[in-house]
Amino acid sequence: MANTPDNADPWRHQTDTQSVSQNDCSKCKTRRIKCDRALLGCQKCSKKGYRCPGYGPRVQWVNDAATRGRMRGLQATVLENHARSQPKVFKGLGPFNFVNDDGQNHAIDIQDLARQHYEDITTYDLSQSLWDKLRRYYIDNVTRLMVWADTQKNLYRDRIIEIASNRPVLRLAISAMAALHYNATGHNGKLPLPESFRDEAVRGIATSVKDILENTKLLTLENAQWILSSMMVLSCCEMIEAGAGAADWHRRAARRLVGVIKTMDWCHDQMISFLINQLAIYDILSCTTSFDLSNIQEVILPVTEEEDVLFSKLLLLIHDVTLYRGRYDRSEIEGDDQEYLDSRRKDLSTLRANIELARGETLMVAGTLGIQDALDRRDFIRLVDLHCKATLLFAHRVMYRDESNCGRQLLEDIFLVLASIEKPERICHNLPWPLFMAGTECHGDPEKQRYIISHFKRVYDITGLIHYLELVEFLTSFWAGEEQDWQVGASQREAMGLRILAI
Repeated sequence: MANTPDNADPWRHQTDTQSVSQNDCSKCKTRRIKCDRALLGCQKCSKKGYRCPGYGPRVQWVNDAATRGRMRGLQATVLENHARSQPKVFKGLGPFNFVNDDGQNHAIDIQDLARQHYEDITTYDLSQSLWDKLRRYYIDNVTRLMVWADTQKNLYRDRIIEIASNRPVLRLAISAMAALHYNATGHNGKLPLPESFRDEAVRGIATSVKDILENTKLLTLENAQWILSSMMVLSCCEMIEAGAGAADWHRRAARRLVGVIKTMDWCHDQMISFLINQLAIYDILSCTTSFDLSNIQEVILPVTEEEDVLFSKLLLLIHDVTLYRGRYDRSEIEGDDQEYLDSRRKDLSTLRANIELARGETLMVAGTLGIQDALDRRDFIRLVDLHCKATLLFAHRVMYRDESNCGRQLLEDIFLVLASIEKPERICHNLPWPLFMAGTECHGDPEKQRYIISHFKRVYDITGLIHYLELVEFLTSFWAGEEQDWQVGASQREAMGLRILAI
């Protein structure tokens, strides 16, 4: 993440001023007029009936390839072209300190290891000593951030490490994730290696996936395990450094691979089911901020054959709400016809009942996972409640698209649950979606807006995922405008190729 001046704090929320861009939009530049720089699009374009192209770098796509802008030469759906070359620049590092959740300090001087590896790196080469240190950091600090509840069933901790022992590409992906997280979360000293690790891993995956898609007989259970594992880890890598758009590369590639995996006899393997369920979480929640119906309809759903999948029933309900939005046009949703009103009330009432059932099932499944700490158990119950209430809030906005007493009470309930969390640092990585949904209903309430931003700041400090800055930027510009339906601005952003991911 680029350094910013001291007075350019991305977390400082100004509720008294209109949110504007620092640059003119390219359309106004072409017309040689003064741009008003309003977010999410300038008013001068709107008045003339133009679609404002926005204020960031422009990308022109021809046959799915970028021909201009900073992504020139990249293809939108080809994974191998996502790899980026890195200049060989080495800066001196101090001691590399690994501190796990128990406060134990695994201090080593990694400078010589890193320099030697960086000087001599070849494809798929990772020295054993460097891998051991990065693996330890990944196990102690990263794996718990990738699941709903960190228990013995967290296969990111042991099973994936076991697979990586024989799969160099997966080792590189894990190493990149560990080093990027270390660099992003405020430690002293920076590793110059993670980008090259990541790019080597992307190239290795791209080669394997290309061969498999050309000849599905090459897709064995073992290959599927390490490739899908690598994709999930790399998706998290991208959210640390490059943001939502880059992470979507891996999601699209993983979707395609899962489509092939589901045709195989071994598709219900425990490890494969675990990875598909992890992808389903990412996919379903990311689609709640998407307005592309084809994208929404192709979502990966949880593997429901297993009864002990956390949040699976609730995720399916969230996806039902997203599909509801995609299948009905705005005129129908906003219609005053009594038949439509009655239908929506019935749908919302049914959803409320189903959410209560999903809540109960989720808590029953959680009871089998062996969460030992009583405090962690209480906070997990709060996490479930937050997602249930956020689902209802999301549904109400989708079905009614207006302010209402029902939505207001749900919002107050969400803030009460947030305030009651005892160890927010233990579950904050699972809070972004309910936080975002709550934030979208805080229009005109500066106090609640500041509270939402403070929570996102805490999530960012612990996870290092830069796409939370993108979420805060969207919410800030939304709060500064007059439109009270967040979906309007989000759909405009998506039309300009700017995704937001509330995950």
